[in-house]
Amino acid sequence: MAAPLAALAPVALNVASKVAGKVADALSSSTSGAKGLEEKLAALDPKARGKIEKTATDFEAVFLENMLGQIFASTGTEGPLGQNGTGGDAYKSMLVNEYARTITKSGGVGIANSVMAEMIRIQERAAGGGA
Repeated sequence: MAAPLAALAPVALNVASKVAGKVADALSSSTSGAKGLEEKLAALDPKARGKIEKTATDFEAVFLENMLGQIFASTGTEGPLGQNGTGGDAYKSMLVNEYARTITKSGGVGIANSVMAEMIRIQERAAGGGA
């Protein structure tokens, strides 16, 4: 059994190396992409920029709310909000919503930037200005 596992080690190292390289490439392009995103947003008129930013941050907040809702759904029925009844579920829902909005207002997790960049790309393609 040890011999087949030893034969897999170089393959595993090769795959891990490729994955690490792709992650490093993605991180470097996302940081340089943020600068490009800011430049493209600055070129838009303020009304369009506001709409794009609001749409993207709202999307991120809804995503985080759904994600946090799934996390809190598995916390059980005991807790400070009295989750043993329907009232507790309502309070938990409001708490999760507020957590998501607060995380988004504090800079979020980066989803809004990706959404903004994609919205700008779609608009550029529609206007014939992008590939």
